[in-house]
This record gives sequence, structure tokens and C-alpha cells, in this order.
Amino acid sequence: MRSTAPSTKLSRQSGQAIVLIALTLLVLFGMLGLAVDGGRAYIDRRELQDAVDAAVLGAGDTYELQGSIPNSSAAAATYYGLNEHVANYAGYSSAAAACPSTFPAGSTCVNYTWSGYPGTFTFGYLVNQFNGTIFSGSASHQVAVTFMQVLGVPSINNYSAIAEAVVGDQWQTPALLTLGQNGCNGNNGDSLIIQGSVSVTITGDVYSNGDLKDQNGAPVSVNGSVYADCSTLPSGWTYTGTAKVPGAPVLADPGYSSPYQSSLYGSTSPTAPPSSVVEMQPGIYQSDPKFAGGAGCHFMDPGVYTWPAGYTDNGGLNSNELKPPIESQYNDATQPAGVQFWNQGVPCAGDFYATAVAATGGKPLKPGGAWGIEIAAVRQDTWNGANGAGTYIRESAPSMCRQLQSGMNGTSHGFQVVIGNVPGAQGYYVFGNPNGCQNNQANFGFLGFISNPVVELNTGNLCGDRTKLPGYPNSPPAPGANNTATSGGNYGNCNLGYVASEVFDNNNNNPQGLGYVGFNTNANSQWSAVSPQCAIAPTNPGWPYLPSPQGCNPPDLEQAPAGPGLSNQTATRALTPNGDQADENQCRPQASAFRPCAGAAVTPGAVQFYFPPNACLNQQGGGSTFVFSGFQYNWIVVFAPGNTKPPDPPTPNSCSGNSLAGNSTTAFIGTIYMPTGSITINGGNAAAAPVAGQVIAYNALIDGSAGVAIAFNPDVAPAPPAARLIV
Repeated sequence: MRSTAPSTKLSRQSGQAIVLIALTLLVLFGMLGLAVDGGRAYIDRRELQDAVDAAVLGAGDTYELQGSIPNSSAAAATYYGLNEHVANYAGYSSAAAACPSTFPAGSTCVNYTWSGYPGTFTFGYLVNQFNGTIFSGSASHQVAVTFMQVLGVPSINNYSAIAEAVVGDQWQTPALLTLGQNGCNGNNGDSLIIQGSVSVTITGDVYSNGDLKDQNGAPVSVNGSVYADCSTLPSGWTYTGTAKVPGAPVLADPGYSSPYQSSLYGSTSPTAPPSSVVEMQPGIYQSDPKFAGGAGCHFMDPGVYTWPAGYTDNGGLNSNELKPPIESQYNDATQPAGVQFWNQGVPCAGDFYATAVAATGGKPLKPGGAWGIEIAAVRQDTWNGANGAGTYIRESAPSMCRQLQSGMNGTSHGFQVVIGNVPGAQGYYVFGNPNGCQNNQANFGFLGFISNPVVELNTGNLCGDRTKLPGYPNSPPAPGANNTATSGGNYGNCNLGYVASEVFDNNNNNPQGLGYVGFNTNANSQWSAVSPQCAIAPTNPGWPYLPSPQGCNPPDLEQAPAGPGLSNQTATRALTPNGDQADENQCRPQASAFRPCAGAAVTPGAVQFYFPPNACLNQQGGGSTFVFSGFQYNWIVVFAPGNTKPPDPPTPNSCSGNSLAGNSTTAFIGTIYMPTGSITINGGNAAAAPVAGQVIAYNALIDGSAGVAIAFNPDVAPAPPAARLIV
């Protein structure tokens, strides 16, 4: 019988399987850890970066809409918590913190933490003037690992992420941008020339795609940054931002268009040339108006003015500003402004008087006394564009207050108002204060509306002299049938005309729907304070009887002049019933108190000048053009790109003779856009610039011999890019 002895070789291999299994398990655990823990780490790192990105972008959007750093900071924390899936994302704690070294120098930082959340978020901001506001974020987050510990990886690992966003950056919207690359790479000429016998001041960034040339070594002060593709920064230049000269990248033409572009290229009936009629209509003016000395005043209705033969102004005053008769001082409604807007080089300002007269129907206005009266010029304007189409009420700032020439006796009197017309007014709102003239608009209530049917003419003179108004001081023209307003085409030597109101009293049968004064008490009408205060409550709430949505009190007063010898500036942007309600700072629809014009589609009184090829702007110092654009035109006030109907390539407007000579009155509020043309801008006043907005041209010569040349205002420039990531 055979027997088999154990193999010595096999006995020597016993136990090796256990080692192999152990090694295999180690590799498997490593692979499992790489798949599970590594995947978790990747997802966590990605979510962390997304959360930081969302935080700084959310902060930027909030700041653009509301203009509030605290609200932007809170938004950043909220967006971070939401995107990091923090359960109590709104329950954060915050404390001032030192900024990480990765943040821009000068940033202010806050550290945010959440109970139970294994990480922190640091938020920083830097308001960087014309170069926008930078929001920075840095976050760290702890992640626990399970399987990777087998390979010696720590049980807790830290991950971090950073991001930066900028909003309102003027990099693409400088105050002055020349697109030509002249002076660089062998190109002839100069892209941007600045000269002046005194200091030249530009508020905002200066950007040249070519060179910079200081013609005569005059000092240049730039309240912003300076960029140029080539050359060197001229000596004597100062700036408050940064300088990149040479080496700045070439900026592309932003390619702005007009919302009326299709109609600009179509066949449109020509508009009659300007005449002695004050009111001008938008349209195509086939000939250059060539305003000269004695041209008088012209009020420009809102819309697009096309100038195929050019626009020359060397006399008169042309504007779309709506002003009251006899403007008040900016800080005292009981005193007249030192400079009346429509009296700058032309005699077109208005004035008024008011006095007691016999009440109609024996129904007096109470209480008696020398009431204080204020007047606001009003008109309706219509926008038919794609966004914000509608009809809008424009209401000027209030006039100075004038007391009744003769006070009411409280038993048999009402009163009348006689107004010397102002350019552009379709009518007037009347406000009264039984306590006389006080520098407190809340004490004035709405009394009623006076229509202006007069065709205003700019011939004649001595407008604005109330002593020439008919019946001054105590014998106004008798009202028309059924107590209606009357009017006339001239007074004295003024051909702007006048209007005389109906009798303001307590006649419930007043045909304009006037009701009662304050509240009725025992069948006797008495002045009573109401909020908002309406002196006479109309039964008809629509235009023109009630200044809705403006409210029953007069609008805000105008702002202080920019400098000595200048007229008042318009009231600020604010939510109605506050702020400007007639001109460049009016906007519809409105948003919040922080950003009243955020998302606005229409500036009701806006105009745009369109120049087809070979048509030039020739604004000379002897005349004044004071016009504002608006949201519906993306704040392009001068539009000169070409005229070929899209999508064909445009025929460029390459006019080399565009000239804008400033004086104390001329101002183009918005962007002057002539990407293939050249322009010469002469500053005209040490405090007021002829361009309040932005200039984009192929070449430019800026002559600051008489003062400020350009003052960039982001509120009246094309909307800057939305918040965007830069890190």
C-alpha cells in the first residue's frame, strides 16, 4: 500500500494568503477611501467655491440695487449660508476681522460664523471710486474622512476658497475714451490731446487706445485713473486712482445703439425748422438750425432730434429742462434764486402775482389773510418705446413763495393768480399756505391747476417782470364764463404770454371739480392740516387736477448751484413725492429709497441728438444747449455712429469737426457717442463742465483753458456691467 507524505514546499507557503488578503484589503480600503472620501472632498471643495462665488456676486447685485454696504454684507452671508447648505443660514454671528492677504489693500472685513457649522466666512469690501466697488470672500471648511484614515490621512481636513467680484466698474465706461490707436505702432496723429492755459480738470477715468499728448504742458487733474496703450504719462498730470501708461489694453467700441434705430433709418417726414415758436418737436431737421444771436429760447419736447445737416448753436438757449416761474433759492423758498435758468442769455424766465378778489357765489376761502402762494410748472409727456411705454406727468420744483398782494378778509374773498409763462409749461399747479410764506414745503397744500393754452413765442423781452403782468398788483383779468381761467399772448414786451386763474374759493360748483378747503365744519370751510395736505380737495383725482402720484405738497426745492454765477441744479433722485419730478433725476418706474432709479426704463423728458454721416455738432460759446438724455436711450445724448439700416455694415460718421465749446450754461447730460468721429471740447467754467456724463470718440482734443471739461456722473451714463467675478 502506497502512502503520501506531506510536501515540505506547501508547508513553507502556509499563511501567505492571509498576508495577501490583508494587502488586498488595504488597497481596497484605499480605493474605497479615494472614491468615498475623495469624492466627498471634491464635492465639498466645489460647493465651498460656489458658495463664496455666490456670496460676492450677491453682495454686488445688492449694492447695485440698494447702494448699502450693510445690506450687501448681510446678503453675502445669506448667499454663502444657503449655498453651503447651512441649516440656520440666517442665524449667523458677525464680528470685525482682519482681512486676508489675498484681499485688495484697503478692504474692510467682517467674519461670519454659524452655530454647529464647521467653518467660517470672511467678507470684505473696497469702495474704489470710479473703478467700482470690490467685494471679496474667503472661506474655510472642515471635512471629516473615514476610509482614508487607513492610509494615514488626518481625520479632519481643512478646505478653503476665495473669490472677488466688482460692480460699477468704470473700466469699460470711463469719463473719456478715445478709440483711435493714433500715436501707437506707427499710426499717425494723436489719439488724445489735452491742452489748457490753466489747470484742466476731468472727473472720472481717462482712457486712450493710442497715445496721450499734453499740448502745452498745462497741469491736468484727473479725479480717477489714467490709461493709455502707448506713450508716457505727461509731466504735471495728477490722478487719484491708478495709472497704466503705457501698456493699457485696447478697449473695443461698446457698440451702443438707439431704441429708435429702425425709425432713424426709415422714411420719416421732415420737421419744420426752428422758428420764433418756443416749443420744438423731435424729428428730422433737414437744415442746420444755425442758432445765432437773438435766437431766443427754445424748449425741446422729449424724443430724438435728427440733424442730417448738422447742429450749430451760437446764440440763444435750447433746453428740455422744465422750470417754475421765478425759481427760489435752493435753501430758502421765500427768496428768488440769484440766477434764473431761463434768463441765462435770454429773457425767458417767468414770474407771477396773486391777490384777493371777490369770491364766487358768496363762498369765501377761509381763513383770511395774506396766504403764501407757490407755483410749479407741469406738463405731460409720452414715451412709446418698447419698455416703459406710457404718459408721464412732469412737475417742476416750486417757485419762490409770494404772498397775496392784498390779503383775504375771510368773509367775501377768494384769490386769483396771474402767471407769466415759462418755456414748455402746459399748465401750472398752485399751492397755498394760509400762514403766508414759510420756508417749509409741508405747510403748503395743493389748490388747483391752471391750463396754459398760449403758443409761446421767443420774440420780445422783459419776460419775468411781474409788474408788467396785466392788472398788477390788485386788478387781475376777470375770469371767463363759469369762473374759468383766461390767457393772453403777451404782456408788456414779452411774447411768452400769460395765464390768469379762475377765482380760488369755496364754490362747490367750480367746473374744474374743486371741492372744499380742508374739512367742512358746521357748513363753514376751514383750513385744517391733513396728511398729505390738500388745500382744496379735488373730486377728480386724475390729471390735470391732482398732482398724482406726486402728492399734495409742492415738490422738493432745487439743489445749490455748482458754483458762483450759475443757476440752481435739479433736485436729487428720490422716491416720489420727494426729489426731482421733471428733469434728469426723474425716473419711472421707481425702486427703493436706496436706489430709486434702479431698473428704471424711462426718463420722461429725455432727448437724444442723432447725427448721420458727415453731420457735425458745432456748439459754440455764444449759444447755450442744456439737454439731458435718459434711461430709454441708455443715456446716450449725442448718437453719431452711422446710418445704414441694420444688419448691413454701418456707414460711419467720421466728422472731424465736432466742437463743444462750453460756457456757464451749456451742458450735455449723458454720453456723447461718436466712435468714428473726432471732437474738440472746451471747458467753459471752473465749476460747470459742458459734458456731465461721458465722451466716447475716435480722437479728442480737450481744451481746459476756461475750466472743467468733463465731469463723469455714473447716474447719467450707460449702465455699467453687472456684478462679475474677477478672482
